[in-house]
Amino acid sequence: KIEEYKQLADQNSFIPQLRAKAFELVLKKVPTYMSLTRQIYIDRLKNQIQSTSIPVAKASYIRALSTEVKELSYLFALSRNEQDPAVQTAIAETIGLLISRPDFPYVYKGNRNPIYIELALYFQRQMNHADPGVCAVLGNFFTKERGLISAYCQPDSLLPLAQAKLTLPRDIESYNEMESAISFLQKRKFVAKIPEYNHPVNWQNVANLNDTLNCIIKTAKGEMRCQLFSKKAPATVLNFVELAKNGFYKEKYFHRVVPNFVIQGGCPRGDGYGGLNYTIRTEISDLNFQSSYILGMASAGANTECTQFFITHSPTPHLDGIYTAFGKLISGMDVLINITPNDQITEIIIE
Repeated sequence: KIEEYKQLADQNSFIPQLRAKAFELVLKKVPTYMSLTRQIYIDRLKNQIQSTSIPVAKASYIRALSTEVKELSYLFALSRNEQDPAVQTAIAETIGLLISRPDFPYVYKGNRNPIYIELALYFQRQMNHADPGVCAVLGNFFTKERGLISAYCQPDSLLPLAQAKLTLPRDIESYNEMESAISFLQKRKFVAKIPEYNHPVNWQNVANLNDTLNCIIKTAKGEMRCQLFSKKAPATVLNFVELAKNGFYKEKYFHRVVPNFVIQGGCPRGDGYGGLNYTIRTEISDLNFQSSYILGMASAGANTECTQFFITHSPTPHLDGIYTAFGKLISGMDVLINITPNDQITEIIIE
C-alpha cells in the first residue's frame, strides 16, 4: 500500500486534491524509523506548496502536513508570506490539528519550549489581522484547549478584540464561532447572533421573473443546466439571478465537495467563510431535499444566506426545514459527479 501511495504522490498529472491526499497517506503510513523517506516526501510536499499558484490547490497540500508536528515553524513562516484567505484558513486548520495531536508535547518538551512563544506570536498576529476564516478556526480550537497553549496565547482577551473587528452581517458565521469560544472561556451560555433584516426584496423585480427560470452553470468539465423556482423561493432566486447577471460567480471555486452528498461554491474567499456584506432570508417551502440534484443555499444559520450555494448528489432529507431549496439540476449530472474542489465556475448564464 505504501508504494502505491508513493506512486500516486509522484504523479504530476493528478488533480491536486488527490495528490495531496496521497502525500498525507504516505506520511501517515511510512514508519518514523524511515526518516530519510519521510523527509523526501515532506520536501516534495513543500515544493508543491511553494510552486502551486491556485489557492485551493495550495490549501489541499498544506492540509497534507496535518500529521507533521515538527513542521509548525514552517507553517508559521508560511503564514507570514501568504496573502490568500483560503490559504491562511488552511494554515490555521493545519496548525490547530498539529497542536491537538497527542505527540505534540513529546516533540516539544517542557513548559518553556520556544514553540509556545511562536504559537503566541502567531495567534496575536492573526487576531490583530482578524481574517474571518482564521478567526473561526482558531476560536473553535480554544473551546477545547485549556492548557499551556491557552496560558501563552491568552484567548480570553484576544478573541473579543478580534471579534470586534469582524464586519457584520458579512462575517456572521465567523462572529458566532468566536462568540461560542468566548462564551466557553467566560463560562456563560452561548447565544448566536441573528442578523437583522438588512437586504429588502425588490418585489417589482421578483414580479418580473418568470415562474420557472433556467440557468447554465459553466465549468471546464462541462455544463450543468438547472431549473430555478421563483415561486417557491422568490428572494433567493432573485438574489441568485442578480449575482449571476452581474458576473459575480465568474471564476469562483467549488471549494467543498463531499462525495455522495454535495458540491458547494460561490464563496468569494474560496474557503467557505466568505460572502458579500448582506444576508437574505431563509425560505422554506414544500420544495425539499428528498430527491437528488437539488440546488440549495449554504448558510450558517437562519437568515444568513448570501452568495454560496450547493447542489446535492443524492437525497438529503435531513436538510429539510433548515436550508433553502430553490432549484433542481435537469441535465449535466455527469458533470456534477466529476466536480472537484479545484474546479472553477466559468460563468452562470440565466435563460
